[in-house]
Amino acid sequence: EVSDAPAFGTVPANPTDSYWLQRAQFQIDVHLNENWQLFTQFEDVRAFDKTMVSPNDANRFDLRLAFIGYTQETDLGTFRARVGRQDFAFDLERFV
Repeated sequence: EVSDAPAFGTVPANPTDSYWLQRAQFQIDVHLNENWQLFTQFEDVRAFDKTMVSPNDANRFDLRLAFIGYTQETDLGTFRARVGRQDFAFDLERFV
């Protein structure tokens, strides 16, 4: 990742402000039966050689997602429920 136009070009760019952004994820997805699901996702984020590291760039080994889900087919369609920490699409595919 390189920041070549900070502040929309109103200040000179720092040519050394390029760095490696590493994101590693490990997930466990367990289906207990056709109805129940357990899911966890761990993430490790590091910004190597970045001069100013923000909290978003230095998130070392964190629990990203963890939920239990239930799915049941009914006469009216599919019922799904999840409880826990999760991402979901909202409106125009923004993530919350």
